[in-house]
Amino acid sequence: MDNKGQTLVAFIIILPLLLLILLGILDYGLLSIKKQEITNTLKDSIKYNNIEDLIYKNIDKNDIELLDINNNEYISIHIKVKYHSLFYIDKTIDLTYKENK
Repeated sequence: MDNKGQTLVAFIIILPLLLLILLGILDYGLLSIKKQEITNTLKDSIKYNNIEDLIYKNIDKNDIELLDINNNEYISIHIKVKYHSLFYIDKTIDLTYKENK
């Protein structure tokens, strides 16, 4: 008996599932990188004291849904940024960063 046909059919059935899993992992990795970039931007903007200017220089203005900066006894930044995933699904990254003065 020749099993080459059975192996090919099994491979064709499993290949889309493997590709979907790999693309999901890649999309999650890109989302994590984007979150880290936003966090680093917030930290740097607080360090150099021109918060809003640096945020708008490093994050696209069209992607920012909410930017709330409180400068009381500690600096608090709440930001919501749109993220466009590989699967054309818009996600929102919601971060709050606090730092003592």
